[in-house]
Amino acid sequence: MFHQVAGKIAVFDLYGTARRRFKAIGGPEALKAGAVMALGRSVVSVSVYTLSAMSYAPIVPAAIPMASITNEDADLFVRLMARGKA
Repeated sequence: MFHQVAGKIAVFDLYGTARRRFKAIGGPEALKAGAVMALGRSVVSVSVYTLSAMSYAPIVPAAIPMASITNEDADLFVRLMARGKA
C-alpha cells in the first residue's frame, strides 16, 4: 500500500467510501510503514479544510498525526509523485 514512506508523510489519495476508511485505518497503516504523519484527501468536494475526529483503537501502541487536505492539494501531490518529486 505504501511506497517508501519511512520517516516521511504518507498521503492517501482515496475516492468514495475508501476516503472514510482513511479515518479508521490510515494512521495505523501509515505508522506500520514507518510514516511520521498521514494526510488524506478531504471528503468534501470544494476547497475547504475540514476538521474531523480521528481515533485509534486501544490495541494501537502508538499514534501519528492525521489530517485531511483539500482535493486540489491532493491533486498536487499526485502530480508531484508522478514526476518523482514527492
